[in-house]
Parts: sequence; structure tokens; C-alpha cells
Amino acid sequence: HPEGGCALNCTNGWILSPRCRELGSSACLAWVTTGGHHMEVVLQQAFFLGLPLALTTLLHGHEFVSMVRTVPLLFHWRFPDPTFMSLDPALLQLPLSETDEFRQGLYRTASPMTWPQKVISQALTVGDPGVHDFLQTFSVNESDMVLMMAGIAKGGDAWQVACDWIQASRQRWSSWLPKPKKCYAGHGLEGDGGVWTREPTTATGCAICPT
Repeated sequence: HPEGGCALNCTNGWILSPRCRELGSSACLAWVTTGGHHMEVVLQQAFFLGLPLALTTLLHGHEFVSMVRTVPLLFHWRFPDPTFMSLDPALLQLPLSETDEFRQGLYRTASPMTWPQKVISQALTVGDPGVHDFLQTFSVNESDMVLMMAGIAKGGDAWQVACDWIQASRQRWSSWLPKPKKCYAGHGLEGDGGVWTREPTTATGCAICPT
């Protein structure tokens, strides 16, 4: 670059990797993203792994979705997301991720996998401990997510798809529900007619202790 440092050299809006330039553009694989997401990672992966990629980024999300759905190419996509489920996409297999290298900004391997996480307010442990326990136990595995996203990709309503999963998976989620006789701090066992009891066998549930 005339002002010092490095700059990307674009050809008609595409960045050609060294291997792509060597083989000629007709032998390159197109890779697309939106808003530049993950571009700096794939640029290095293409260089270090000798991938013949032609890379570009689109400004608007709807342009990105339209291109991916109409043109056979590689694309950056975050999972889980039902947007491209109907395409039955496959993950590009790269060498196993070196997390330490990624922390240093060196991208010679696959990106580290990250998974959705639950964030629960600690105030729930006092405000509604039963709900807190439910959310802590709640777990949807990858096959469940794929099944539900496939339903949405086929035109299903998200609420209905979730409802169908709940109705079909009672054995899974029934164990997540709070136990009616598991009393938390500030609660005690209550029997018929609101009578306090210490015997779980005669109790009907839990109630807030009087102050």
C-alpha cells in the first residue's frame, strides 16, 4: 500500500486467494458473507491451507440470503438458525481448531465451536426458585434443534413447531418441572385445608411460611 501496511486487492468486488490467482478464477470456489463477518478468519485459512477461494461480502442481509439460496457457493452461517435449513448445508471440514492460535489472531485451523448458553438471573433463586431450577435443568440437544428448524424451514410457524415438540417430548421435559413437594427457603409443606405438616406423605404441596 502506498501509505504503508497492507491492503486487500479486489477484482470486480472479489478477493482472490493466492491459490485462486495461481489456478485462475474459473477454478475458484466462491465464498460469501455479509457485513464482513468472519472475513479476516477465512482470508488466513485460505492462505495457510491453500484454498482456492474468491471471497466477497455483501452489505445487506437480504442480498446475502438471496445469493446463498440461488447460487452454489460457500458461505458463513451461524448455527442454530433455520434460514438455510432447506439447502441441507454441510460444514466445511478444516483441521481441528487451535484455540491458542485463535487468541493470537492466527487462523490456520477451523474456528472454535461455541454453543448457545443459558443466562439466569440469580434473583430468581429467591423470587421464584422453582422457575430457576426449571431453567437450570432445561436442555435442548442438537437433534431437537435441527428437527424444529427443519419444521420452520418448511414454512411452519415457530410457536406451533415448538408446541409440537413439547407435545411429542413429554418424557424429556417432565423431569424438568419443579417437584410439588420440594420446598425452598421460606416455604413449608402444606396439607389439605392449608394445614401445615412435616409429613411429605400427607402434604399436597408447598406454601409460603407465615411471617
